[in-house]
Order: sequence, then C-alpha cells, then structure tokens
Amino acid sequence: MADAAPKFPILTEVIVVGTEYDGCVGRVSLFDPSAQTYIVQLDDGRVSEPLAPDELKSKAEADRRAALMAIQRDKTKSAAEKAQMMQRQMSGSSGAAAEEEPPTATALSERALSAKDVPGGCKHYTRSCVIIPVCCGRPYECRLCHDEHENHEIDRHATQEIICKECDHRQPVSNACMSCGVVFGEYFCGVCRMWDARKSEEAAGKYHCDKCGICRVGAREDYIHCDRCSMCQSASQTNHTCFGESQYKSDCPVCRCDLFGSRIPALQMRCGHPIHTTCYDELSRADYRCPLCKKSICDMSLQWDLMRVEISTQPMPPEYAKTISVFCNDCEATSQGERHFIGTPCGECGSFNTAATGNDAEDEDEDEDDGEGEGEGEDEGASA
Repeated sequence: MADAAPKFPILTEVIVVGTEYDGCVGRVSLFDPSAQTYIVQLDDGRVSEPLAPDELKSKAEADRRAALMAIQRDKTKSAAEKAQMMQRQMSGSSGAAAEEEPPTATALSERALSAKDVPGGCKHYTRSCVIIPVCCGRPYECRLCHDEHENHEIDRHATQEIICKECDHRQPVSNACMSCGVVFGEYFCGVCRMWDARKSEEAAGKYHCDKCGICRVGAREDYIHCDRCSMCQSASQTNHTCFGESQYKSDCPVCRCDLFGSRIPALQMRCGHPIHTTCYDELSRADYRCPLCKKSICDMSLQWDLMRVEISTQPMPPEYAKTISVFCNDCEATSQGERHFIGTPCGECGSFNTAATGNDAEDEDEDEDDGEGEGEGEDEGASA
C-alpha cells in the first residue's frame, strides 16, 4: 500500500503544540512517510525532533481562526459587514489559494475599466451602462448590486462616471454614449443616477420627487408629496393621516424592510400605519388586523353581522355563559359583553376585534388550559 500523503507539505508554515517547542513557529523541512513524522526548521534557528501530525497545526489556519474571532469581537462593524468579512476569510480555508484582496479605488482608477469587470448579472434593473461608484471604484450594474457585494453602502448621488456596455467607453454620467451613441435607458434621472432601459410604457412608471430626493415607482400624476410625512402618497387615498417623518423612515411591519427608499410602493392602512402594498396583500389573506396596533385593516362590518347571526343561533351552555370585560382594538373602549366562543362584541362600536381584560383574561387562559376555552389566545375576534 502506498504511503499516505503528508498532512503538511514541505515548506508549510506550522505552529508546534504540546512539546518542548510549544508555540514555536517554523516550516516543515522533512517528512518521514513510514513513521508519519515531520522535521520542522524553527524560526529561531533550531531544528525540531521528529513530530507527530497532532503536534503541529497550520499557521495559516490558526491565523484565519484568530482573524475570525477578531471580526466577531469587533463592535464597530454591523452584522452584515461581519458576515461578509468572515466569508472572505473562509473563502481560502479548504486548500484553495486564499482569495486576493480586491483592488483599491486608486488602483482601479489607474487602469482601464471594462463593463466586463461587473460581477454577475443585475436582477434589479435593465440598462445599457454600468456605474463606477466613487467609494470603491469597482463597476457595478446598479446601486443595489453594489450594496449586495460590498461591505458599505453607495452614495447614489455621488457617482460621476459610467461605462457603456456596447463599446466599453468610460465617460461622465449621461443617458447617451459619447462614443457609439447608444441610449442607456428609456427613463433617466441625472440626480439619482438612475436608468431603466425597459419599454417606454414600463419605464414611464417612474418619476423623481425633489422633496423625497429619490425616484419613485408610479406615474407622477398619481402621487402627491406630503410635507409632514416627507413621503409621496397616493392621490386617490382620501383618508391619509399624517404621522410625521419618522413614520415612513422606518421598516415595513411585515417584511421589516425599509419603507422610505423601497422600490415597492407603500400605502397607509386604516389605522394609519404604512406598509408595502405587496405585504398588505399578503397580510390581508392571513389576518384582518394591523401587526402593530391590532386595529382592523379593512371594513369588517359584514363579517361582524354574520358572527352576530351565528351567536343568536348557538347560545352558550349555561355553565359557560357569563358577562366579561373586553377591550376593543378598533375603538379602544373597554365594555361589558356576553362571552361566546365565536367572539364577544364591543359594547361601543360592535366590533368583534376584542380581547378579554383583567381577571376575565385570566379566566379565559384557565379555560384554555383546561381545553374548554374559546380559542388559542385572548383575542376574541374572528380569523380572516
């Protein structure tokens, strides 16, 4: 049987552990395949006695592990930045050569860039040029592609140069190539450095709002800017309630993604809380209440009427019938009502979006523990 290949090839930099040379660094100078031992030329000039494989460890691996620990302990970096830095450290940990550090912005500016330098394809926009961010100098299809690949965010308004995909000509920001004349996008915003090369009808569904400072999805005539909310609102939304700038400079209550700068339009629910339109559609199929304040997000009057009919035809057994105190999530009033497994209506507005309060809530919990309660939680309302 052939001798096993050495775990540490000749000249591998290693650290000695658990012997008289503990902690010493050196390079493997000899390997005895029959005994499976190594001779190490130490950095201090000594030559080690034969050492077993478990008495050595790769210095590169030890350094990588120390670097990972340092990244984890770094309190100045965000979770996303740490994850990207750790991924770069691990990219060369399985025998392959370590990934080279990306060139600096200065180094990139000193050589000819090409649209072919762009990593992967863009899933966000279609355009005939790539941008050169001033922060790192590495070309990307769009600002979102940049933020996905880098450990910092781009300043979209600071971009000064682009590269034509057709002829690879590097030039100042514009919507037509200075060399070959190709138009980069059907829609172009020189403020946001935004291009969209889709057909005119699709590209026309964008406009730049000077007060928001960014481009918005939709036709300009369909939106008005609310100065108090610092956000564009649908012109057809007649019941808009102003909550101030901080309301929209927050996250969507469903997907937890940014609302203000999102490419997905936002709307205001009946309670006033903003939400992505797509998230609203998803939420309305699963629940009828706002995730934040529990108020009804749509007109539930028909559902409440149906529940009253069901209650009238299914009286509670005498041993479970009682009057309880409930809090209404819709009108925020506390009232008394007859308990029923279908729900207890609010005595003020008639909504079934209620929850038992005080000792009655504790009684409801005890009934649930006994398997004889109305449902899985304190809320008395119907499911969507």
